[in-house]
Amino acid sequence: MRQRPAGTPTGSNTLRFVLLRLLIGGLLLTLGPGCGGGKTPSSAPRNTPSNTPADAPAKSAQPAKPAKLVLGQPLLAACSAAANGRVYIFGGMDSKGKDVADVLEIDPSAGTIAKRAGMPTPRNSAQAVAVGDKIVLVGGRNAGGMVTSVEIYDPAKNAWEKAGKMDAPVWMHMAAAIGSKVYVMGGISATGSARTSTSAVKILDMKSGTWSNGPDLPAARQGASVGVAGNKIYLFGGRLGGASTSGEATDTVIVLDTGTEKWTGAKKMPATRTSGQSAVIGGKAYIVGGAARGQVTKATDVYDFAADSWSAGPSLKTARSGHCIGYAGNRIYVIGGASGSSVESAMKEIEVVEIK
Repeated sequence: MRQRPAGTPTGSNTLRFVLLRLLIGGLLLTLGPGCGGGKTPSSAPRNTPSNTPADAPAKSAQPAKPAKLVLGQPLLAACSAAANGRVYIFGGMDSKGKDVADVLEIDPSAGTIAKRAGMPTPRNSAQAVAVGDKIVLVGGRNAGGMVTSVEIYDPAKNAWEKAGKMDAPVWMHMAAAIGSKVYVMGGISATGSARTSTSAVKILDMKSGTWSNGPDLPAARQGASVGVAGNKIYLFGGRLGGASTSGEATDTVIVLDTGTEKWTGAKKMPATRTSGQSAVIGGKAYIVGGAARGQVTKATDVYDFAADSWSAGPSLKTARSGHCIGYAGNRIYVIGGASGSSVESAMKEIEVVEIK
């Protein structure tokens, strides 16, 4: 039997610990790009960030009516990204807290979901970002502790390759791609009693395969949502400081200009939000689900990059956290997660949100 990381309860308390850590704490992945990223279908230019740039028009190449899609099992803390018009779901945990190595592909045009080549390393609380036509997985954790390997999935070949190791592994972090560079920001830097949030920013250059240091976050942050507009990376909400389920939920928005390598602020969110998952469509970021005001939410907050303003978007049918999202065209696929703090609330449903 595999051993859980230090500091993880065992026996009958394990399931409750997993869900309390992932749900009540409101710390589940963002996608931002990653656990929540996507890229407008294959008509988008190659080597674009995993989130569509703010000036990109919304696409509509999709069936007239979305098909009902269901996962094979309830899924928590997975991550997702899109490439070539399809959405890919990576890893996570099942409702018993077991790490998952499955890779699933949603084909929006056909309305189908299928298994693809499994991950070399099972992981949860990771990030996935699209770089060109490939998807890069960074960070996360599993039953053995921190995951250090960087792995690249090629959807066209349905094959994996390894791309070295992280010099500073993290989970519950944020990630985004600008051109050929992957920015890994904040997160939790250890497991068990040693875990703590970090403000570090690490940059992986996919061309050279080397890591470098980026400009630190203004404060340690974890579980934020991510949006990309041009050469700027936006972090929405999350938790400041602390570790795991501790830390202060925030409504602040910070922006990294990757040209000047400086952080600035933007207009605050309508409410504190942790673990919301983000999609960037038609110049706006849609922050979906997560925890708002300390409760699992079905709300969607919409940020207009050009106007630096917020509005309300379409609500989910079911409040959820611990989910991931992917998007293609004007549709956001809200995948798995849980609606509360019990094992029974873990979900295998995929909800489709139409953006008009």
